Amino acid sequence: MPDRRTIWLRGQGAQEPVIFYGVKDGKRRELVITNVAKNSVTGYLLLPKDGDAPPIAANPQQSGSE
Repeated sequence: MPDRRTIWLRGQGAQEPVIFYGVKDGKRRELVITNVAKNSVTGYLLLPKDGDAPPIAANPQQSGSE
C-alpha cells in the first residue's frame, strides 16, 4: 500500500466516526473504531454506495498494530 498513512486520534471516543472524503470522488467515508487494545484496534469503514456496483464486504473483525 504505497499511500499508507498514520493518523493519531486523541480524545476520540469509541463509536465516534472519523470522517474522510475521497480525493478522487469527494465522497464521504466514516471510520468507526469499536475497540482499542494494547497492540490492536477493531472497527469498520462505512463506504458510499457506488451506483450499480455490488456492495463491498469488509471484515469488521480485522485488526492491526499500526
